[in-house]
Amino acid sequence: MIDVDNKISKYLETNRIALILRKEVEHLQNLIQNLEDSINDVNEKSKELSNEIIASIRVDELLTKISKLLKVNKNEIEIKITVISGTYANKLSELYGYKRDDAKDLNSYLSIKLKDGTNICTKDLRLFNDLNEIQADGYILLRHCCLEKTNHQRHDLVINKNISDIICNFRIDAIDPNNYEDKEIVLPMAIRECIKETNQKEKIKIKKPHLVRK
Repeated sequence: MIDVDNKISKYLETNRIALILRKEVEHLQNLIQNLEDSINDVNEKSKELSNEIIASIRVDELLTKISKLLKVNKNEIEIKITVISGTYANKLSELYGYKRDDAKDLNSYLSIKLKDGTNICTKDLRLFNDLNEIQADGYILLRHCCLEKTNHQRHDLVINKNISDIICNFRIDAIDPNNYEDKEIVLPMAIRECIKETNQKEKIKIKKPHLVRK
């Protein structure tokens, strides 16, 4: 004889357990969604930080620091900056007003070597946002550049005039040593030295008393 009451009791118990599990699933889903939202917020903050310019440094100042760190004459250091790789532009005028719209645009290529061929650093960095940026000599970035033909019917926009007065805008990725091989660590070290020197100069300006005319 079937125990109806027992069957009903088991039925109700399984439904109760299923309801409890369903509520637990909904709770976990809400928790996961909240975590996903937090991850998105952190990623957005990380993106903002990665795009923030930490320091704007003249090439000449950067090379001075590198020469001191390597204990070599600054004249022994060669630097090449490719502002844009593989552009389809055939004339400089076609690039006038060009700006960086996303992380892929104006991803410059920085190459620093000694004249004996020793490689110091070769790195893709976002050094510029706009080809109209004014440099230390008062001219826009584009005026310092020329187009070099590549092997793929395109051109590289490279700096070939007064490179010592070019102002490079460095971001977090440029000063993070984890982004470099051990032998290339001199670049982030030099950038940090430039930042340190700038901060010291700013402190001196703040401490310097202002003369008041009587």
